[in-house]
Amino acid sequence: MHTSEYLVSNNKMTGEISPLICKSKHLYALDLSHNNLSGVLPQCLSNFSDSLSILALQNNKFHGSIPQTFMNGNNLKMIALSNNQLQGRIPRSLVNCTHLEYLHLGNNQISDIFPSWLGNLRELNVLIFKSNRLYGEIKEPEVKFEFPKLRVIDLSHNVFTGELPTKHFHTWNAMKVVNGSHLSYMHDELQPTRPSVEVASYDISYYTYSMTISNKGIELNYGKISNMLTSIILSGNKFVGEIPASIGSLRGLNNLNLSHNNLQGHIPSS
Repeated sequence: MHTSEYLVSNNKMTGEISPLICKSKHLYALDLSHNNLSGVLPQCLSNFSDSLSILALQNNKFHGSIPQTFMNGNNLKMIALSNNQLQGRIPRSLVNCTHLEYLHLGNNQISDIFPSWLGNLRELNVLIFKSNRLYGEIKEPEVKFEFPKLRVIDLSHNVFTGELPTKHFHTWNAMKVVNGSHLSYMHDELQPTRPSVEVASYDISYYTYSMTISNKGIELNYGKISNMLTSIILSGNKFVGEIPASIGSLRGLNNLNLSHNNLQGHIPSS
């Protein structure tokens, strides 16, 4: 029998991740979040199973770098590594995660420039890098890096400089749509498992995505992420210049936080 899910979040587990995890070739979901685990992340976590869809390791005490070898053809849809002590750069091999919908690396010690190349991920909805050491200007996007489905981006409390990423606002098309007719939530169907007694149907369970974002100094916990939530949080950086009128084209936007920067000029009517 193969274990298809290993879900042990919200316990008091300690120690390191055993390298034996690398032998779990058929693992679909790995959730070790909200424990007291420590040590470095095994490099195999990025390529030990081409069936892995959920990788949730947030709220632990992991340190060192994020595994660098996310392989072509992987099935990862959610990567949550927030609230650890991870360092180094954002792995360039994440561009191989073509099914990725949710990437949360917030509250670590990552030092890098803005990874515009992630805009090539056609399914990415949620991108959170808050409270790290990201720096520099956010440059204009290249044509192929447009974040077509991006609805939530949180870059708050980093060291970004320069003007706001006006050209990116133009390309975030998912934020231009007002989703008012059909409510849905981000989730992933865990692989159906066949019960011990042969029956006609399968038991299918769901893994629901969640996140916490800041607004007006308050941490808002979203146990579910609906398709109606759109958010841009760029607070706590060193952005300069004016607020571009192009932000007004994001008609579906319902949370915008540009506080604690060095912005000036008029607030555009748009």
